[in-house]
Amino acid sequence: MYPIERSMGVYKQYVRNRARPEGSIAEAYVVNEALTFCSMYLRGVETRFNRPERNDDRVESQPNREYSIYKAVGRPFGKKSNMLLNPQLKQKAEWYILNNCAEIKEYLSEHMDELRRRGGLNLEVQQKTDFPQWFKERVNGLHESTPTEVNNELYALANKSSGTVYSYPGMIVNGVKFVTRGRDMKLKTQNCGVMVPSEEGVNYYGICYLSLTDMVFVYNLQFFLLCFLLLDCDYQLTRKVVQNVHLSSGSLLGVSRGGPGISEIVDSMEERGINMLFVLGGNGTHAGANVIHKECCRRGVKVAVVGVPKTIDNDILLMDKTFGFDTAVEEAQRAINSAYIEAHSAYHGIGIVKLMGRSSGFIALHASLASGQFDICLIPEVPFHLHGPYGVLRHLKYLIETKGSAVVCVAEGAGQVSHSITSVFH
Repeated sequence: MYPIERSMGVYKQYVRNRARPEGSIAEAYVVNEALTFCSMYLRGVETRFNRPERNDDRVESQPNREYSIYKAVGRPFGKKSNMLLNPQLKQKAEWYILNNCAEIKEYLSEHMDELRRRGGLNLEVQQKTDFPQWFKERVNGLHESTPTEVNNELYALANKSSGTVYSYPGMIVNGVKFVTRGRDMKLKTQNCGVMVPSEEGVNYYGICYLSLTDMVFVYNLQFFLLCFLLLDCDYQLTRKVVQNVHLSSGSLLGVSRGGPGISEIVDSMEERGINMLFVLGGNGTHAGANVIHKECCRRGVKVAVVGVPKTIDNDILLMDKTFGFDTAVEEAQRAINSAYIEAHSAYHGIGIVKLMGRSSGFIALHASLASGQFDICLIPEVPFHLHGPYGVLRHLKYLIETKGSAVVCVAEGAGQVSHSITSVFH
């Protein structure tokens, strides 16, 4: 919902006299603004200026801790349940805690130096596996020899826990609400694909099938009642992952020219609990989306299949323009301009630019018009002849004799109706 739509919904509630709706809205608006102004000077009364935020994550009793990893602020909500982590998830949680604690960076550097002296490959993976046990032995040795150098928080961090955690269906962190997939699936307004920037400059990503919160839990330590607030995600969108995402575009998601069949695809969607499938592509991709939709209807699976026209060829019926077409034209006209410079600088030079377009010439035509440096544009929709008094070669010879150079822009499917365009290159 856009802000103006939300505002109009509020204004419609002000109407009391349907014969004079404008007057009712104006009168209620003036009263609301007057009350808002007066509330700025009220003390001891909850107003819109001093009331708690919608997603308030403040905890009444927050103990003072020395290590930054213990200072994470968050307020879990919902029904609490006890659970025991499996070994894989327990190992992942322990490494995440140790690797993100700034106070033990020197221990991480010391362990990495020791691994380098031993030699071997994939030292980062080896450290991820061996460091927790090495860190435990190192801290326990210091605790026995010089107890004053090891405080309670460091000792608890090294000795970890038994793996028993409290699981919650949701948590509020830095004013942003995170919920699990199971809770989100029951809501009418789902938090899918939402990114919220915080005041600290950190971007928080909501639930989507790339950054999926499966459960929210508090990781308890068996020593000194210290705990951590963690989110377990299928895919963690860190700053390092999304740093150059605008350059890789679809390569981050991955593409495939085949692979599993329709039954396997629908089985995987049922297993993962996917109820919305967004398909980005051209004619072939949408044909596959249609087959997936029919298979879901045949099984009675409630999955919404949404087709998004995404092809640089701009050849999808009933669509004026598809995503990616403008970018393709912009890049193609640069190639045409470069071909013009090369052809113009040579004696009787001819620059030939072949662009994508097996069955449509939208890219070649629009790029040629945008550039303005072309002499001949050949597209699949318009048949032509190479030879003869009105052929392409005769006109090309005329351009060489009069202008001294020529630029030809060719779509890859041009000439399929009549003659093969490959004879132009002879």
